[in-house]
Parts: sequence; structure tokens; C-alpha cells
Amino acid sequence: MAHASGTISLLHYLPPYAEARARQLGLKRSAYLCILLSNYLHGPSFGLPHIDPDKKLKRVLMQLTMPLALRKEGQKAAARWHLSFSSLMESLIIYDARREDDAGTLVIHPVSTKPSPRLRGW
Repeated sequence: MAHASGTISLLHYLPPYAEARARQLGLKRSAYLCILLSNYLHGPSFGLPHIDPDKKLKRVLMQLTMPLALRKEGQKAAARWHLSFSSLMESLIIYDARREDDAGTLVIHPVSTKPSPRLRGW
């Protein structure tokens, strides 16, 4: 599977949150961000929080590696809403941070609607 490595521009307080949240979940930061994006693309629909586009707000660059196909899907989704890919990722991190349901967990939604594979012999 081809991976895309690059940077995204985030509000200065989001990279430390993403790092801490990934550690809490026992994941690498890129894996956590991939799950957020995949859930947005393949899980139940939800509204994204509004991010102030004010250019005066301090933003920092954060390294992000993810499967190329996932990144392209995310870029298409961002374009549909007239967002940059970075803005979409900002919104997904903030959405996860603001969740009031069991915020200690992270559900991973399947990419397809096919039934789960069965383990033979059990």
C-alpha cells in the first residue's frame, strides 16, 4: 500500500492534543489521524465544527503519513466543502476532542458494509 508523507497546518494547540490522544489510545499519531479521517469518510455522518479561518491565529506544521488512497479521499471530501485538507483534519481533531459520549474510546468504522470475516474453528 502506497503511503503519502507530508505536512498539514494546524492550530498551534492541536498537535499536542493529537499526540496525547494517540498515546492514550496506544496508537501512533498518524494512525490516530488516519482513523479519524476514515471514520469521517466511512462512518455515520456528523457535522464538523466550524474552524475560524483567521490567518492571524497561530498555526504550526505537523508531519502526517497516511495511505495515499485515504489522503486522496480526504482531499476530495475537503474540496466538496471548500476546505483545505488541513482544515478538514483540524475539524476532525476538534470533533474528537469535544465528543461527550465515551471520549476515552475511539470506534473504528469499517470501510465497507460487507459482513465481518468469520474465524474458522472456534
